[in-house]
Amino acid sequence: MGIAAAKSEKLELPVDLDAHTPLKEIIEDLLTVWPEHFRHVYKALDGLDDSKLANMNEVAGYSLKLVGGDLRKFSEDYRWMCERFVEEQFFFFRNDHYRLSTIEEAIEKVYGNAEYMSKYVHGILLSQIFWRNHADAMYLYRSQFLPKNKDGYDHLEIGPGHGLFLVFAAKDPRAGSLCGWDISPSSLRQTKEALQTMGVNADVTVEENDVVTADKDENRFDSIICSEVLEHVEEPQRALRNLLKALRPGGRLFLNIPVNSPAPDHIYLWRDPQEIKDMVEKQGFEIEQFHELPTTGKTLEQARKQKLDISCITIACKPD
Repeated sequence: MGIAAAKSEKLELPVDLDAHTPLKEIIEDLLTVWPEHFRHVYKALDGLDDSKLANMNEVAGYSLKLVGGDLRKFSEDYRWMCERFVEEQFFFFRNDHYRLSTIEEAIEKVYGNAEYMSKYVHGILLSQIFWRNHADAMYLYRSQFLPKNKDGYDHLEIGPGHGLFLVFAAKDPRAGSLCGWDISPSSLRQTKEALQTMGVNADVTVEENDVVTADKDENRFDSIICSEVLEHVEEPQRALRNLLKALRPGGRLFLNIPVNSPAPDHIYLWRDPQEIKDMVEKQGFEIEQFHELPTTGKTLEQARKQKLDISCITIACKPD
């Protein structure tokens, strides 16, 4: 259908995209592939102020650099991924638990399947635009976390993946060193390639490291982001202790953990945001900010009542 066809049916998006070319291009392509997704896109854009819309458009611009000439493939894979998530939601609603519970199962069912992972990664990239909780998490990272770090901060990202979060740290003139940890050497290579594609000239160190077992890096970083990682591990409390150890006194953590968030590779289930706050404080962090971002098109009250996905953003610090 596309935006033009939608307008012919008297369906108007809530924002004028003419001044936001990258975002418009991605939306046009997605709605050509998946016209039924129009109402979701509408809800993702509805109520955005100018700063959030500008942030979304900038993310879209970097995403276009990453997809190169394969935007149609990414749109198709985003639809495929959303359909897989719906399957996991039905399983969760019927059984009241995630389908997988161990790393071994995730490797067997997801990570060990190269074709599956390729589609999944493509879909996750576009979710940074079309899933409001993902887009709002990025906005909080840029507006509430990075600007409040100390000058010359040494920065670490756990599981940098597509590299979008690292891009914005690299663009910060106050940033010092930049580092990424992942358990997969191939993922780290892809992150480095993605950063180059997006025009990041800053030197970024990548290290093969497992946050659950990385207990030797002490007082090394001033700033750490761990976004949508801990739901993929069996011992998130242990991982948090290692992140606390890796931070210098006064160092800050940006943590994104979803509750009630069934996905093909999620294994650790939190059912209520308070569980996350309690866990973070129990490991020794002091919470500066806590935000609950409901899934697209739902209020926080609706998401809580219906046990839907809520992205919980914790900005915390290591006590001096």
